Amino acid sequence: MAFIRIKQINGAPYAYLVESVKTKKGPRQKVKGYLGRVHELEKVGNFEIEHENVLVKLTLQVLAGHGFKENESRWKLNGLIFNPKSMELKQKKKNVIIGVNEGHFCGFTLKRIKDFKKTADPVQDGRRLAKYFLEAGLPVQERDFVEYYQKL
Repeated sequence: MAFIRIKQINGAPYAYLVESVKTKKGPRQKVKGYLGRVHELEKVGNFEIEHENVLVKLTLQVLAGHGFKENESRWKLNGLIFNPKSMELKQKKKNVIIGVNEGHFCGFTLKRIKDFKKTADPVQDGRRLAKYFLEAGLPVQERDFVEYYQKL
């Protein structure tokens, strides 16, 4: 299973998608892809957003709580731009990550939730989907989680 690794380069944090692989010399991490620079944000408040899509609603609540403001159907803060339609977070056309709620909020973690597919095991599905929400830094309430899962 792939996970996000943060690496310091010239004093700045960058995120990579990696997975563990077995080798003759023992386990190693193989980089699957570059995710972008990590920006840590301080929470500034709680905001309630009305929206029909649970994932977009949670995403916008987290962003608003960290100071993002809506501007021309995009959410912006200090050069960071989130597009709710594409679910991408960018800075100067480059993918970036923000560290929020002990998770990594970025296009990759949001896409993983958005593209989640149900299997025959709802218990396993629930655990995996809950893990994805936490890894994206999206604290989801039980009612929102159930609503999202049922709409899949």
